[in-house]
Amino acid sequence: LYRDLVPCRLGGAFIASAIRIPKGGPVPDYVHFHLVKFQMIYCIAGWVRLVYEEQGEPFLLHAGDLVLQPPTIRHRVLESSDGLEVLELSVPAEHVTRADSHCKLPDTGACASEPKRARTRSYELGKRTFGGQRFCRYQATSSLNRAADTSMEGGLEWHSTGISEATSNLAAVLVGHKTSSPTENTLAGSVKQEA
Repeated sequence: LYRDLVPCRLGGAFIASAIRIPKGGPVPDYVHFHLVKFQMIYCIAGWVRLVYEEQGEPFLLHAGDLVLQPPTIRHRVLESSDGLEVLELSVPAEHVTRADSHCKLPDTGACASEPKRARTRSYELGKRTFGGQRFCRYQATSSLNRAADTSMEGGLEWHSTGISEATSNLAAVLVGHKTSSPTENTLAGSVKQEA
């Protein structure tokens, strides 16, 4: 179930969608990618199992976690919990989604549609760029996220998600939460617009 949170879409510049899957289980998805300037998925409730090109084994995105999906990174949604809710933010609002039948995910290497030089197993997770950006995963309960770029303001503890660095400062996203509840979050962010 999709719900457009900003019906005017700021003149086509931006889309914010609430996506809900009431009944969990395997998700009938296929390997695909998006031609976007920016795309982020934030898990509000439940969990979803995802897999991304050259980012290792499939993983669970839990409530409070988020991922930056760089332009053209191949990915697939594998399964979800009952009551999954995610927030998807994309720039621009209208963008192309393409299937990639040559790419098999989950897989341990690069997708077959990539140049031969990229299909080695020597890649480092999170180091390859896709459309000038790096894949970024923020885990709300990770102690690594607690240690870096933390500040207190407005009664919330704010954490950098790493998106600013992963997008070369195109976008910035902070997660704020009460120290007693790391999954009760507030998001704050910005995406640079073309001049």
